[in-house]
Amino acid sequence: EKPIMKIWKDEPEIIVPPKGEDDIPLVQAVAIHPEPSAPPASTGGGGVGKHVHRGLNSVIDTSAYVGDHCHLGIGVQIGNNVRVGEHCHFHRDVIVESDATIGKHSHFHQNVRIGKNAIIGSHCHIQTGATIQPNAKVPDHTHVSMERSYP
Repeated sequence: EKPIMKIWKDEPEIIVPPKGEDDIPLVQAVAIHPEPSAPPASTGGGGVGKHVHRGLNSVIDTSAYVGDHCHLGIGVQIGNNVRVGEHCHFHRDVIVESDATIGKHSHFHQNVRIGKNAIIGSHCHIQTGATIQPNAKVPDHTHVSMERSYP
């Protein structure tokens, strides 16, 4: 049976969802990267850490690095030279523009946009529809409200 998603770089394990009576998948497919595909972000290389879950149509630029144990929902876009810390969670349709840095354990609801060169601290919580402006610096443990722009 054919997997129903695009694969980035090294071949992750593809989990094809079970189908219902009408032959339509019951859930969206995910890709799980069991092992790192590149050196850690500290070396400046692009890649994906271990145990990264990727939703349908998620895109990671080859120069970006996504840390271990991250979750990227449907339609998430990670731009060039982006660095994402471990244990981050991106709901659907989150866009992270080029050269942004995301601290570990940060959480992004759907329809969030992170501007170019923005720095998001660790343990941040960004609500649905929020926009982080280019070059913004969001401190650790910050909560950005729904449909607001920061700063």
